[in-house]
Amino acid sequence: MPEIRITVADKIAAAQGSPVIVCGNADYIIRCTFDSEWDAYPEKRMRVCFRTRKGKDVFYDLGMTDDTEALPILRDIEEAEIGFHAGSIQTTAPARIPCIPCITDLPGESSPPQEDAFNMLTERLNRILHAQPVQEDSILCDADGYIILDSTGSMIVVKE
Repeated sequence: MPEIRITVADKIAAAQGSPVIVCGNADYIIRCTFDSEWDAYPEKRMRVCFRTRKGKDVFYDLGMTDDTEALPILRDIEEAEIGFHAGSIQTTAPARIPCIPCITDLPGESSPPQEDAFNMLTERLNRILHAQPVQEDSILCDADGYIILDSTGSMIVVKE
């Protein structure tokens, strides 16, 4: 699980290193180190804010366990802002973490199969449809020697 470390000092949350979130993944963990000003607040909340590419502002408020929390799945965004709050007035400025789209975030339509794939499947189907018995009352094989039907009618996929 990728771990993103955030330090909170003087009311400012800052990511350690240069983390990047790949959208669409459910395995990120946020691990925090808070300065002593937060000692009086055993129950903290993590807020994750972001703007979708369509311009909608969204946030998640999550309770924290032992200063760690799983990051919710983020989709199709450029940046997440992660901050913390507790009690009635304790809060931080957010850490900003860049996000990159995952392959399932990218727009587009499914394209039809390539002609080579179509021809390959058609050829394979023709071999099955025009299969020849190897021995009488035994098995039926396609042109490549794959057994496709035994004498009981069961489908088998093995190579001779």
